[in-house]
Amino acid sequence: MVRGKLSLILIALAAIFAALPAIADYDRGRNAYYDLRADGARNANPIEWRAVAGLFAGAELQGDRPADALYMSAFCYERAYAIARNEADFSRSTEYYIKLADSYPKSNLADDGLFRAGAMFEGVGDTERAKALWRRIVEEMPDGDMAGTARKSLKKRPKRIYFKEARYFSAPTYTRVVIELSDRAEYASQSLPPNIEVKRPSRIFIDLDGVVMRGVSGDELSILDGLVTRVRLGQHTPTKMRAVLDLDADSEYRVFPLLEPYRVVIDVFRSEGDGTGKLGSTGEEDIVTRLISGANKPAKKPLRTESPSGASTKTAPFGEKRYRIVIDPGHGGSDPGAVGRGGLYEKTVTLRMAKALADSLKKRLDCDIKLTRTKDTTLSLSERTAIANGFGADLFISLHANASRSKKARGIETYYLDRSSDRSARQVAAMENKNTVDSVAETEHILADVLLGMKTPESKRLAEAVQSELINYVTINHGNVRDLGVKRAPFYVLTGAVMPSILVETAFISNPTEEKWLSSSKYGGTIAQAITQAVEKYLTQ
Repeated sequence: MVRGKLSLILIALAAIFAALPAIADYDRGRNAYYDLRADGARNANPIEWRAVAGLFAGAELQGDRPADALYMSAFCYERAYAIARNEADFSRSTEYYIKLADSYPKSNLADDGLFRAGAMFEGVGDTERAKALWRRIVEEMPDGDMAGTARKSLKKRPKRIYFKEARYFSAPTYTRVVIELSDRAEYASQSLPPNIEVKRPSRIFIDLDGVVMRGVSGDELSILDGLVTRVRLGQHTPTKMRAVLDLDADSEYRVFPLLEPYRVVIDVFRSEGDGTGKLGSTGEEDIVTRLISGANKPAKKPLRTESPSGASTKTAPFGEKRYRIVIDPGHGGSDPGAVGRGGLYEKTVTLRMAKALADSLKKRLDCDIKLTRTKDTTLSLSERTAIANGFGADLFISLHANASRSKKARGIETYYLDRSSDRSARQVAAMENKNTVDSVAETEHILADVLLGMKTPESKRLAEAVQSELINYVTINHGNVRDLGVKRAPFYVLTGAVMPSILVETAFISNPTEEKWLSSSKYGGTIAQAITQAVEKYLTQ
């Protein structure tokens, strides 16, 4: 009997150890993926992407996350195709995306795979194949998060796309240019070195296919910030608009789109390297170091740690670095945000909380603080992130008040930028982004490079620290509060931030009890103390 039990234990252990290499294969693939994203030279090489795709393909065959591995393998082959336009990469990527739906139809990535495969076929002009795949989503996965987007894709008709306007945000080490269009457009970007003979500076150009400039043949933005001299906009061909950024310094850049309205965003960062190059999506860590190096001075005072009741307890050394934190009071000006049943405006609440948080952080950390707005002014979502990047912030914290159709909904939740964790997270992102749930789902695909390459682990750790302290402080000072947890979603206000960034839904303004909390200065002070405590813990760990 004992021998029989021992045999069963040995068999079980053998099974466990047999699975370990497979799990390690997936982790190895994921680590290789992030390493590749972070390497600006390697991530422009299709061979590197094929190698990582191979790691994921192996993990699909023997691992415990076959659907995830197959999706990532297809995605890596898609990246290789985008660089080299090799038909074999295209075939393997679309084959794996479709195989994902065929082999793992219950995976939440099945409809994502079909949609991406459809988009790839549409990109090469095979609209019939694309529509067939999108119909599969609608018919076989009507409850999937891509069903609504697939329906819209099936209905869309070719039409002219018009240039609407261009605007910019400027700082000494960072410039953001936003080009707004009437609809979505394909685009390609490239950097060119300076031509000394004809006195032509380094430049970045973006070609926007199918875009027409109405009434004008060209336009120009004069910036002169020491990084970007000007932006020239022109009708390059009858069916292509070109934007050219003339540069004053070596730089790195990235380009990504935002939906509703459709915008193409160009972020340019001052570089210490030679020439101008395109950023891999996780090259931001080095940029942040460059942005703030030499600009921060040692802290003058030690940290003071407070209890949830507000009493000062012990002191702790802060270190030699003076941190920079940007606080974003959500909404403002013509955008009131959510409105409570008692008439309380979200924009009013967030500004009051932001000022309280700024005061609390300065007292505790002796850091440099910047608010994206200090008055009831209107700011676009992309401007808010641009302010944080331009300031060289170490952290970006966006403050909001939640809302629901149900007055019973209550609680606190904290978000970081990534693919949506669930449908409720997607609904909150839609509310804050001012678009539809279907658009949020599509945004995750359009921003795949940005979302998968951001400082996700650091942002998640900050979100966890903030959520924990908020629940602790609010419970002690105001009574029972529902902990809705840490979630992820593609918020526009966090997109493009090159530092750990979070969005905090501090309470439900649509709940009568929590609206009263939000209207009181005491609750604002509690939120400020809690976030300060969390930031202190995050920065000193």
